[in-house]
Amino acid sequence: MAYWSGVAKDVEEYCKSCIDCQQAKLPPPPPVPLQPASQVERPWERLGVDVLEVPMSVQGNKYLLVVQDHFTKWLEPIPLKNPNDRLDQPRTNRNYSVVWKSRPFCNPTKAPTLKATYCTKYCVRLE
Repeated sequence: MAYWSGVAKDVEEYCKSCIDCQQAKLPPPPPVPLQPASQVERPWERLGVDVLEVPMSVQGNKYLLVVQDHFTKWLEPIPLKNPNDRLDQPRTNRNYSVVWKSRPFCNPTKAPTLKATYCTKYCVRLE
């Protein structure tokens, strides 16, 4: 195996001067346009939901279920010992029923640890 100082610069220069390299080079993809934010008309109509892994707390919680209201940007972190904890445990029994007029739309992230049923259970529990 061989190494010389400036190998990266030499490779870059070689690729810039190589006709075959330039012809095979793919053009950069076009930038992805910004997506419009969803319009919400009242608090708790649309929720963003995610599970975050955090350093373990004194109580033994290693995860946070984070719920954000898209209208007010209010964050509601709920500590969990594992990402599959049940949401009907007493420590999460906060009553938000006063702000609900209809079932909210939950918007879970694409995180593999967050299942659609998780979001559904949370929304049902809040009603």
